[in-house]
Amino acid sequence: MTVARDAEDRGGCLDVTLWRADGVVPDDAVLPRVAEKVLPTVPGRKSGR
Repeated sequence: MTVARDAEDRGGCLDVTLWRADGVVPDDAVLPRVAEKVLPTVPGRKSGR
């Protein structure tokens, strides 16, 4: 998943990749949930909410 650095999309992006240790492909709904929890903790990223 690639997301803009901020809601104004002033350039730059962040990539979020999810890997499972057992090699099974994760359910499609998992990545957005993980991203919602992880992205607000990234230094310099402004929330779009």
